Amino acid sequence: MRASGAKKKRQAQRRRPLRIANAESVIASAERVLAVDLSRVPSTHVTQFIVGWLRNFFEQSHVIATLTLAGRPYAASPNTRSWLETALRLQWLHDLDREDRLGAVDAMLDSERQHETKTFEHLARLGAAVEVDLSEMNDFVLNITDKGPVKDQARKFASAVHATDVKAADLYRWWRDETRYSHAGGFLAGAYAPAGPPLRRGTPPVIDPDLEAHRILSVFVVTLVYGLLREEGTDDDAAMALMTAFFSD
Repeated sequence: MRASGAKKKRQAQRRRPLRIANAESVIASAERVLAVDLSRVPSTHVTQFIVGWLRNFFEQSHVIATLTLAGRPYAASPNTRSWLETALRLQWLHDLDREDRLGAVDAMLDSERQHETKTFEHLARLGAAVEVDLSEMNDFVLNITDKGPVKDQARKFASAVHATDVKAADLYRWWRDETRYSHAGGFLAGAYAPAGPPLRRGTPPVIDPDLEAHRILSVFVVTLVYGLLREEGTDDDAAMALMTAFFSD
């Protein structure tokens, strides 16, 4: 009886739609990775970026799979865009010479510091009561790279994508497609309200409905992060914990 029951359970599992099985697997692997204790990773600006990006990648992965299970994968474009951008940034950071990584991430921090200053300038012009002291942020010492191409890559996403050793054209195109449906523009309006007359009901296209490409890219990212952490001085046991968590089923 037990054997028969187990066999029926396996048969029922195989009959489930692929998108459901993959979504559940994606959620489970994301939760395992996010639960890994990375306190033994050396604390530097570079490892902060690596671990922070890793966690964002798998948080977005979890959300994408959850929306897939809920029957609303078309609503995940902002999450998929962030997920893809994070993967491509990790590939870029991995492909940089190790001695260039600190200067590159600090160049990103400097760019974001400038944007933050401009944000408060815009708020003041909009009439908001802005009472914030930015001196501590602006006085923070950064080791910004003096290499023009690396600085450009740090500040411009397309430049970073072009700089990778293996050109990820398909991922970049996918990112561009998801960007169209992440902002309030014509593509988004046309997707949800296709032209008539009369106006019709629609949804944005879903490029990876069964999450097959999603699972492949996740393998790539966790492998990249393992390599990055090892190169940045993390001991093998601590770095391997991510791989073990991801591939445990």
